[in-house]
Amino acid sequence: MQSLSLRFDRKKILIVFCFSILAAQAPAVGEEGVSTVATSPIALSGQASGGTLTLAHPINREAKYIAIQTTAGESAASVARRLADAISAADPFRWWGPSVHTAAEQRVNVRGSTILDLPGRRNGGGWVLGGTETGLGIPPPPVSLSASYDPTKDEVLVNWVSPPGGYDSIALVTNGIFPTSQPGQSTSCAIPMIADADMGGTMDILVVGYRKDVPSNAGAITVDRSSQEEMINTPFSLNVAPNWSTWSDEGSLSAVQDGSAVSLEMGDRGDVVAEGKRLYPYPGTPGEKRFFQVVKTHKPESNAGVWRKFVGLASGHRYRVHLRVSTLGMSDNQGDWTASVHAAHNDPSGRDLTTAQLSGMAPLPDGESGPQAGRVVGLGPSTSTRGNWMECSTGGDAPGKAISDLTLPEGVSSITVWLRCRGPIPEGVGLDWIKLEDLTESSP
Repeated sequence: MQSLSLRFDRKKILIVFCFSILAAQAPAVGEEGVSTVATSPIALSGQASGGTLTLAHPINREAKYIAIQTTAGESAASVARRLADAISAADPFRWWGPSVHTAAEQRVNVRGSTILDLPGRRNGGGWVLGGTETGLGIPPPPVSLSASYDPTKDEVLVNWVSPPGGYDSIALVTNGIFPTSQPGQSTSCAIPMIADADMGGTMDILVVGYRKDVPSNAGAITVDRSSQEEMINTPFSLNVAPNWSTWSDEGSLSAVQDGSAVSLEMGDRGDVVAEGKRLYPYPGTPGEKRFFQVVKTHKPESNAGVWRKFVGLASGHRYRVHLRVSTLGMSDNQGDWTASVHAAHNDPSGRDLTTAQLSGMAPLPDGESGPQAGRVVGLGPSTSTRGNWMECSTGGDAPGKAISDLTLPEGVSSITVWLRCRGPIPEGVGLDWIKLEDLTESSP
């Protein structure tokens, strides 16, 4: 295998070429003068809720980003000025290769509460906002992003779930540099398969929603001709991994309020491999991913976790769920707790599983019931991973496993996977990777 720096040269050249074309097409004016590169403005509005605000540039699987802290009630103009200063200090023009711009052009400027001079197509998915900040007009991200290969058309069917009200527009970006625009109310599309040999025959897909020139965080998925997996690294929104959502039963409703029963965190491994030693694409394995989901529960009655759907699947096909989980710092004798990952197909309507189903208190759509229903792996005081990461699947063996590969009944096109944490787990449970493999052979 070649190093990332060598294999990325071709992509650098293509990015520079794309930005050169954009520069000739759409100059933008900032307070410091006229920029010679097409720009993607971010028009913040209102006030900050207070928290961490991240701006990421996901042209690679390992997105570069900057972060600032906002204060409750801070004006959009104040945040925009401070964010622009942080961006300028980070020199984002160099994030995608050697800078071809002057020092003045590398300065990111502000007009009112609008950040100017970020390179890229307007509302083209090149910049995403995340963190725990929920004000400033930042829209919620799309969730449950899914991508399935259609061999009859050599296309990828992309599906996602938008927040209530949808978006003004949506950008779908493939392999970090090929943006296409989608209607703001759309939740699916078909795109040509671009199986990059240098990426092991895979294609990376991002979906970003826009409201009034403000980007959401990205939904992110990597697809090949038989599977889809989460390999793209961008900072989380509200401490929830891209594509995922939170759930909690009535006894731990504060999971999304004050955190007294349940808290969520973005685990951070830092740079697993130094930049000069990375192989392309990076990350190429789950253990190389910088960020991972952490769920901590704090009370005996806590019962909560995270979930996502895979949508747009093929009825009659057999699917295998792969994942990696860790009990992190939890020891074998640390209290009465359980952590488990489950999978089940949805009903033909595709409606979300209820909290009662996710918590094991109501039957799943296949009729199975009880805390073991749909269980891919079950962990606890006697089956902790002792800080290691355990890879398991519906097709292999794992502690507490009570499910096999899933065959979708007629009319069913979605599968839900969820993490359930019961009881006090103060050190948390980690989930860093999931993959859905289509085991049904298809012919073009």
